[in-house]
Amino acid sequence: MRQHHKEQERLDRRSALICFVLAEINRDKKKKPQPFTVDDFMPKYEAVGVKQKEQTSKDMKEQAKIITQILGGKVV
Repeated sequence: MRQHHKEQERLDRRSALICFVLAEINRDKKKKPQPFTVDDFMPKYEAVGVKQKEQTSKDMKEQAKIITQILGGKVV
């Protein structure tokens, strides 16, 4: 089971790398001076027996801003 999870994480990292590169080459440095990281695009899985923290409204708002910027929208 651990080997399967490691393999899935490796495959997820490949996909995240592609998303990262696409986001970086299209990032408006004036609107978003902070560069993205590969981890920004890695899925977050709840480990067996490990409880994740509750997502706050501030977290959700930040994620919505990032998605809006990636898609070329304007954050007001």
